[in-house]
Amino acid sequence: MNTRRRITLGLATLALTGGLAIAGGAAASAAPTATAAAASTDDGTVTSQSGWSTTISAAYLNSHHKKWVSSTFVPPAGGVVGGFRCWNNGDGGKARLRIYNVETHQWIGDSGYQDCNYRYKYVSADKYRPGQGLRFVLQAQGNAHTTRVAEETAP
Repeated sequence: MNTRRRITLGLATLALTGGLAIAGGAAASAAPTATAAAASTDDGTVTSQSGWSTTISAAYLNSHHKKWVSSTFVPPAGGVVGGFRCWNNGDGGKARLRIYNVETHQWIGDSGYQDCNYRYKYVSADKYRPGQGLRFVLQAQGNAHTTRVAEETAP
């Protein structure tokens, strides 16, 4: 039940934050853009308070072995929800989003490979301690396509 509530909240939050941000290849290869509510720490991690999103181009994914890794970020306690949306022009491309705990070196969330059909897919995790750094890892399977990745905090 909690997972359903978190996913529903993530959907509502993403719907309220606005439409699709279209970025060029240079912007997609940069680190995710954090909102004004995020602050950098001394060790280079980003403290996330209200989430962020970024768009990764197909060209970037193809030139990086169909893989994108976010910067390390520190979500507040209570859980984190990652969402992604990709489109495939009908060629059967798939993608998955995983959550990696940088301190314990463990995967704490995995969406599994999902069809790129322009619908948001979500993965949530709450198996981390406050202050631990996390990363999102996006992997494409088949033909790589432009993908939007977003991070939201769970209630």
